[in-house]
Amino acid sequence: AEGSEQDFGPWSRWSACSQYCGREGMRYRVRSCIRDGDCRGQTIEMSTCYKTKCYVSCKQYFEDGFERDGVYRLYLDGPCKEPVITICDQSRRFGGGWTLLIQALTNKGWNKRTVLQRNAYAKASRLRWADFSILGKADVIKHDSTNNSPFLYRIDANQPGSWGGVWQAPNHYTFTGNFPNQTDVMMVKRFNEWSSGEFAISNRMPWLPKRNKLALLTTSDSFVVHIPWGTFVAQQKWPFLSSPWIYGKMAFPRRKWYWLKELRQGRFNYKEPDEICPIETPLPVNGGYGTWSAWGACSKSCSTGYKVRARYCNNPRPANGGKDCSELGPSRETLVCRPWPPCDDVPKHSPLRSPNGLCISPRSHSCAVNELEILIFDTDCTSGSTWFLLLKDGSLQHACSEMCVKPLKNDSTPTQGTPVGLSFSACDSQIHRFQKTSGMAYGKAIKYSPGGLCLQSVSGNAPAKGEVAALGRKCAEGSDAFKRVYTFPDPDCSYGLQTGLLSDSRLISSSVLGDSYTASYGRLRNRTSAWCPKDDDDDPYFQIDLGYVDEIRGLATQGHEAKYWFVRTFTLSFSLDGITWFNYTENGLGTKVVFRGGSHPLLVKPNTIEPSVTARFLRINPVQWYGKPCLRVEVYRCSLRNGKNT
Repeated sequence: AEGSEQDFGPWSRWSACSQYCGREGMRYRVRSCIRDGDCRGQTIEMSTCYKTKCYVSCKQYFEDGFERDGVYRLYLDGPCKEPVITICDQSRRFGGGWTLLIQALTNKGWNKRTVLQRNAYAKASRLRWADFSILGKADVIKHDSTNNSPFLYRIDANQPGSWGGVWQAPNHYTFTGNFPNQTDVMMVKRFNEWSSGEFAISNRMPWLPKRNKLALLTTSDSFVVHIPWGTFVAQQKWPFLSSPWIYGKMAFPRRKWYWLKELRQGRFNYKEPDEICPIETPLPVNGGYGTWSAWGACSKSCSTGYKVRARYCNNPRPANGGKDCSELGPSRETLVCRPWPPCDDVPKHSPLRSPNGLCISPRSHSCAVNELEILIFDTDCTSGSTWFLLLKDGSLQHACSEMCVKPLKNDSTPTQGTPVGLSFSACDSQIHRFQKTSGMAYGKAIKYSPGGLCLQSVSGNAPAKGEVAALGRKCAEGSDAFKRVYTFPDPDCSYGLQTGLLSDSRLISSSVLGDSYTASYGRLRNRTSAWCPKDDDDDPYFQIDLGYVDEIRGLATQGHEAKYWFVRTFTLSFSLDGITWFNYTENGLGTKVVFRGGSHPLLVKPNTIEPSVTARFLRINPVQWYGKPCLRVEVYRCSLRNGKNT
């Protein structure tokens, strides 16, 4: 029905607040119409948001009850601009309310620009161990239009409360002055024993000289030497670890700190800023189709089947309530394939069993096979991963993965000992052709037409368990003969993520990193991209809607092969209706089962779900990952051997 909430997809996360501080902020979230045609309802929702007061000094924080030392944010450029960070000294030792202006831990990287601002927007965890300055904003911090009270500044050297002192200065003095004329200051407290003068800290507010080539911030007006005593910060050209400070007692302290504290009368009168930050709500973006994919594998190995190709509504993806691609034509096309011969006229899928009882299998013993995975001989001839079919066009097909057998090198004229493997896309039916030979007592050899070499062990002798399958000498009786065994059901058990049978609308996720990382890219062996969630997604998941309730017995995963991002471990949850969800747990108890993902983004990692689950919806919840939790997935209604969870 029109206007139903079921016509819409889920709401997005709330956007960031339009203001960094203050009460007038706004935020929004959006959702899209997911049914055919237009939906009646709201696609954008607005909400007010509030974070904190717009504090501009540590004194304001202190008077509001924040009495713990640490890193704080100062909103010196108003509510619409990113705040700077600083360290607040709120300890009672110095009365609390001190704002750090400069922290000089090294003599590297200081110049006329960085002395005014350095690491002002760094991460809080970095600030305690980095050179830092917000000196260029100090006058904004001390400014108070309500009174003309003086202010205090404090200098520490080597360690807090040492080799410096506390001074009081008039309200009109500036922290960024370029002349040594701000001398009407009064020392309130002296740290350690030293005397003001030419060879120590002068009784003058620190200033920024223009004429001196080395001193950047100093209390001295003496330029007889290259750099005077009482200099807080020097140019990087200065060869020592620290600038000259107090001669004979604390000549070159390792660290220095410069602090500010206002001296207003009474408690500060906080007022919300008048500035209101604009918020730009996103315009609706109508979706558009990308290019068609390659045709998928045929749904049948004989008789009449069909194959599918798809195109995705990602050029661009519909966003912010925009229309999807339903009015632009279908997203999938089907094509009849292999209409001949009838199934009764061709052999069933079967293993390729050698005279000594070993069967050819992918090295992973799985239906979820990696591109160019090598084939080996194994003792297990009952697994679906040993099924092969020699098609009428000469292709030798691995039945349950629908990948073809090909030499791994020298395609056109392979040499003796060339190993064989499986490929999803690199096979050419005009080149990679096999045929059955006749006249052997045990069975029939499988001969590769170009070159006339036959499937056998790489050694050319009777195959041993684990030995690589290869193309060997001219076909002869013995190790080259294979016998078919007809004991297994149809192994075509995937739900069609890889082939495109499962449409994009049935793949959703908690979030997407961008337009090139949506859930539609989360298909096994998709070479374009993969699904990746946002970095701030605390609970990412990839959800599959099968369209009907069925028994799920296995799944396979890959990562993003181009970016080297993949999921190491994950959990599963499932649902019958998409509303009530259950975790996949051990024996139905409370402990979630953690499945092992891949160890490389290119590798396909199969997992058997045993016991199986009966559900319509399945969620894959990444737990650990490398780089980013990116996935490409296929789900199966049959078990995958050697894909057990951990």
